Formats: sequence, C-alpha cells, structure tokens
Amino acid sequence: MRGPLIGLDIGSFAVRAAEVSNDGGRPTLHRFAQVTLPPGAVSDGEVVDAQVVSAALRRLWSDGGFSSRRVVVGVSSQRVIVRQADVTAMSDVELRSALNFEAQELIPIPVDEAVLDFQVIDPVLPNPDPNSPPNMRILLAAAQRDMVNKHLAAVRSADLDVVAVDPIALAMLRAVPAVPVGFAEAVVSIGGDLTTIAIREGNSTRFVRVLNIGGSDLTEALSRELALNVQSAEDLKRRSANGAPVAVAAQAQSALSLRMGGLVDEIRGSLDFFLAQTDTERVGRIILTGGAIQTEGLVSRLEAALGSSVEVANPLAAVAVGRTGLSETQLRQSAPYMLAPVGLALWGTAGNQRPISLMPKEVLAARRQRQQAGLGVVAVGAVAALLVVVTGVRAVQVSQAHSHAKSAEATVATLESQKSTFNDVAAVYSQLQTRQQLYVTAVGHDVDWINLLNQITAAMPADVTIATVTVQRPPVAPGGAPSGLAAGQSVDGTITFQATAKGGQESVANWLRSLATIPGLQNAWVEGSSEGGAGGPKSVTFNSDAQVTPAAESNRAQTIGGTK
Repeated sequence: MRGPLIGLDIGSFAVRAAEVSNDGGRPTLHRFAQVTLPPGAVSDGEVVDAQVVSAALRRLWSDGGFSSRRVVVGVSSQRVIVRQADVTAMSDVELRSALNFEAQELIPIPVDEAVLDFQVIDPVLPNPDPNSPPNMRILLAAAQRDMVNKHLAAVRSADLDVVAVDPIALAMLRAVPAVPVGFAEAVVSIGGDLTTIAIREGNSTRFVRVLNIGGSDLTEALSRELALNVQSAEDLKRRSANGAPVAVAAQAQSALSLRMGGLVDEIRGSLDFFLAQTDTERVGRIILTGGAIQTEGLVSRLEAALGSSVEVANPLAAVAVGRTGLSETQLRQSAPYMLAPVGLALWGTAGNQRPISLMPKEVLAARRQRQQAGLGVVAVGAVAALLVVVTGVRAVQVSQAHSHAKSAEATVATLESQKSTFNDVAAVYSQLQTRQQLYVTAVGHDVDWINLLNQITAAMPADVTIATVTVQRPPVAPGGAPSGLAAGQSVDGTITFQATAKGGQESVANWLRSLATIPGLQNAWVEGSSEGGAGGPKSVTFNSDAQVTPAAESNRAQTIGGTK
C-alpha cells in the first residue's frame, strides 16, 4: 500500500503508533510515539474502557506529529486465532462464501460471533484420495466480533480512519525479515499481560499462540513477595535488585526466578506443541521483543531452556529510518515496543499476496455507504449547479420575453396614437395582447427551485442527511395550469427525497414536521423506510415525497404581465 500508513498497537499499558511510508522503494519509518494507559483500560489484549483509550489516542496523535489518520489496528488475545488449514481447492470468491461452513470445524469460536479472513498459501495440494478433488492450503484468521468492535469503537472515537484490523502475530513476522534457512524461526513478544508466539518456515506462517502471561506477572510476584507498590516492583524487576539490601535482593531474585520459570515453561511448551503437531524438526531461531525482555536474566534464561539461538529483535531491520524526531538513544530505548507497530504499518506490502484483515463486514458495509453518501452529496451539488444553469437560461428567456413585451407595449402605444389613421389598430393590439399572454403562460407556473431547496435545507433536522433529490412536474393544460387535478387543487409537481435519519423514527417524524413548515410544500409523507445503515443501528433510511404548491413559484409571470 502506497503512501503513509500508521500501525496502531493498543497494549495493556500503552498505546503505540509507527508511521511508515511505502512509495515503491524501501519502506521508511517517519514517526514513532507512545502514550501510557492507566491500569485496567486494556486487559488481556482487549479494550475495557473505550473512552480512556480514545483519550490516549487523541493525545498520541497530538504529541506524535503523525501526518495521516489512516491506521491499521492490531489485535492480540486468546480470542484471536491464526492457523493453517487444508480445504478443497476453490476460487477466492467460492472460498469466501464457504468459509463460514469450513471454519466451524477449525476455530473454537461460534462462526456467527466471529470475524473471519484468509490468505491462500498454496493454491493446489495433491489429495491422498485420487478420486477426490485437489486441496489447497490457507492461513485462516478469526477473532471474536465483540472484541474487534470494542477496539474499533475506541479508535473511531479518536477520529482515526481504520484501514484494516491485523493480528499482531502476523505483523510481528512481517517486521522481521525472513532468513532463508532450513529450519523454523519463532518471533516471541512478551508484553505486559500477554505473550504472543508466531512461528514460520520461510515466508509461510505455521503456528500462532497467545498466552495469558507476561511481564506484569513478574511485577505482581515481586509486589506480593516484597509488599511493594506496582511502580516500585517494576523498577526493582528491571534492575534485578542491584543496590538493594542483600536480604531484599535475595527475596526479589527468588520471586522473579520462580515466576520467570513459569513464563519460560509456557513458551517452551508452546514450541514443543508445535513440533509435535508438525513434521518440523526444530525451531532453530527465536527472536524476542516486548517490554518484558528488559527483565534482568530473562533472555539468558530462555536461551538456556530452549536450546536454540535466541536474539533480541531489531524493529528497524525491515525499514529505513527517516526524520523521526527521535535521537539514537530514544530509538534504542523504544526498540522493545516498536516491532508490532512497524509490522502493522507494513500491512499490504507483501507483493501479490492479499493481506488478511479482520474488519467486520458490517463496518465495511457502513464505510461503503458513507462513500456512497459522499457521492450523493456530490450528485446533489451537481443537481444544484444544473438548476442554477437552468435558472440562468430561464432568466435570459424571461428577460427576452420581458423585452419583447415592452417592445410590444411601445408598439401598442404608437398604434393607439395612430388609431384614426389605421382601421386595423384594434386587431393588431389584440394580437399583441395574445402574444403577451402566451409569454405569461410559458412561465406561469415556474417553480423557484433554488429558493425551495434552500428553505428545505434550513428547516431540516440536523441528524437527517439527504442522499438524492428527484423532481417530477405534472403535465400542463392548455390554460397554463397543471392538468389531471381535482377541482380546487393546485399542485406544481412532486419532490422526492432519499435520506438517512441517524436518530431513528423520531428523526423521521421531525423531518415531516420540518417539511410542513415550508409554504411551498404540502402533503409530505414517507413512502418506505428501513432501519440500520451508515448512521448506526438506530438510523433509518427512508424515501419521502411532498407536493409542490404555487407558494413555491417565482414571480416571473407577474413581472412579464406588468403586475409587479
């Protein structure tokens, strides 16, 4: 994806964002910033307090100096699933239609509660049964819909434009360049509440697991054991009790060692599970990231326990560094927190491979409706411009008619003065009057549409948006008035609106009341409506008609007739 894109990682203790531009060459990092969250705003990777998170995001954009509001939002929790699956070979369109049936056997989430997407890894695999069609291998991603919607609510409340929702496990792999080796490699992010493990072979994602254990467990162990507040325990954890009394240092080391052993065992157990479920011989390279890796002794403890090469991730390996506004020291200090945001900002850069996005269908549909509404506004503007042009043409015609009428009046005056010398003056005068009446008839029911539309716009409720306006004029009888009307009726046409009321049926009622206040309209009604749409769950899309009365007519006929 070309142009600046911002990866947004909503963590347990901070919101972090990285802006990366990709204009066809090497992606370039332009900005990175983070804002701390209060405890409890996000728990186990899920937004708990959307208002607090939204406020932090607004501050993040204010402080970070980002040039765009287009974001890829990362999600990671035990309710986000990523796994490989073999299914019957079919086209992308067919697979998307069949995904709900295929996925029910593959994910531990009810399909009607999940957001699903896929990526084709191998389009054709031989089927062991020669009488059956070939298979294909896909990477299937799924997430609990309500968890994704909570993320989106917080982000949209901060006036950010969500381009995609990406599993953080895939973003981490994207930010670490693959090494062409003959063994699997794992990227392990040890955050505050969660540890995310992603394993790949070459460029193929093989395994993803999210553990509900992280650096905060180590901090809590110290806090309980030494009766410290969280901030003091966090500081002691990172400096490994250096400078503390001997007894305190020993107690801290004991508490850390016990809980660190549990974390290491969970990571090793996940790697062992992957190896047991696949034909892969070993995980030869392990890349670590996340704030918890700053805990003294954790990296060496993992290396000793896992028996593999363990290294700390370089979040800048996949990007060039532009003018970030950060010093070398600040970049180095931010490195443990940058990998996921950078990877999210690289979404859509994997060549011809379609990226996965867990954006709910209803959100995509609402976005399309907003785009269509924008086009509708443009169309209304075009109609208004056309009306202006038509009005201008009519004005010229009226002016010409007025000029002709004035000329005719002058002629009549001349003939009146010469009445005694011309016997047929009366006949000529009658003809001139008839011609003048024809001009009056031509514009006798001319509606001032610009003024009428302005009156409607001024009176309509603020939470109603007009998508289209259609005008229908009745046929004109020889006498100049609309035909086909009952005795006593006088209607110059019908105006039809297609609109959306964000406040539900009450807003529709307010719409009808507003039309009733406009002198040029009568008998306003709603033909049909449907709930839901671009305005939200309570919004109503409806069609409304009203009759245009003579009160909406212009005064051009009177002007030509000489009465005004």
